[in-house]
Amino acid sequence: GSSSRLFRSVRERHGLAYVVGAYFGAEKDHGTIVISASVSPDSIEKVLALCGHELRELARKPVGQQELSFQREKFASIAILGNEANCEGEYNILKGCLENHMKIEGIDAEVERIRSTSASDLQSLATEIFRPENCSLVLSLPRNCKVSPEKLREVLFNG
Repeated sequence: GSSSRLFRSVRERHGLAYVVGAYFGAEKDHGTIVISASVSPDSIEKVLALCGHELRELARKPVGQQELSFQREKFASIAILGNEANCEGEYNILKGCLENHMKIEGIDAEVERIRSTSASDLQSLATEIFRPENCSLVLSLPRNCKVSPEKLREVLFNG
């Protein structure tokens, strides 16, 4: 969304994409983090470098208290609303992610776990997840892209 690190970096600071965002899905034995952006072919390398930088920053240093509080309340609200409305969308994604790392005991316990997540919890998870050996890269590139997928993977993971 417009409050995300990717949006602020790629769109607002650098003006390289009109649309940029990320979402995740989690299952018992695997997960998917999808980052998407609509960019010109000339901007692909720079956008991947910026996305990689943001992922490495999550692993390198804890998120600030304001960002952490905002995200905790956002996901707590999603959990509450999803539970009340029996929604399929973000609540199920969030629940799948939590089930991978925590035992689910009910909505109150789930919300409490979300609200008690610390910056160091997120940093530890990012450190574990965002290692090149734990990631696959799938690209949808225009035919006229002059940069190889191997080079793009290098840019994403190493800047």
